[in-house]
Amino acid sequence: MKSMQKEFKYKDIDVKYMVIKNRIKNVYIHIKSGQIIVKSPIYVSDKKIEELVNKKSEWIYKKLKEYEKRENRDTNILENKHIYILGNKIQVNFIMNKAKNIEVEMNEKICNVIIPENINIVNYKIIQRKIEQKQKEIAIFYIKKIMNEMINKTKLLPSKIEVRKFKSIWGSCSSKKVIKINQNIIWYSKDEIRYVCLHELCHLKYMNHQKEFWNLVEKYMPEYKKSVKILKGCLS
Repeated sequence: MKSMQKEFKYKDIDVKYMVIKNRIKNVYIHIKSGQIIVKSPIYVSDKKIEELVNKKSEWIYKKLKEYEKRENRDTNILENKHIYILGNKIQVNFIMNKAKNIEVEMNEKICNVIIPENINIVNYKIIQRKIEQKQKEIAIFYIKKIMNEMINKTKLLPSKIEVRKFKSIWGSCSSKKVIKINQNIIWYSKDEIRYVCLHELCHLKYMNHQKEFWNLVEKYMPEYKKSVKILKGCLS
């Protein structure tokens, strides 16, 4: 296996990528967590790889910008001082009072962080954790509510529903009929939540994305492609 680092310039950024040559048949471009890795057969020349990367430069650039947007939304709550719930941008307010502990009050319209007046050092990791926990509680409420609506509508019944955080998928459905939904779907509107719930429910009948699967999705949500477009590329 041989590896080397290269770069190209596109619009306003210098894009670095790692080329790994190995005993494989085709060239692949992987982008994960903001890192670009090009996997190539040993016999493919460096010039050919550069031509391919340049050809895909616009796609790579868009993916990097999408990743940057996700990072700002997911990890910089305290820097940006806002969160997203049901597609709405909500201001994070910091309030000092006589509380004994740091607490977070949150619903679909507000996010108040209560900080004790006599505190010497503010532990921002605790605040971040508490905000994410409150977001998860709201996510569980809406996901289960919308999931039940879609179960009643489709008559498709999972054996279990779990809500947790995923990095690269919005949901999954196992062969044992266990459906898992990404808690971060709460960032988006009820339509996007409804689509993800319906998508996984339809996998109870069709495990693959064949034509019959998408016909079933469309039967219960004719406008589902709008949600697909919104959610596409929003996870690493």
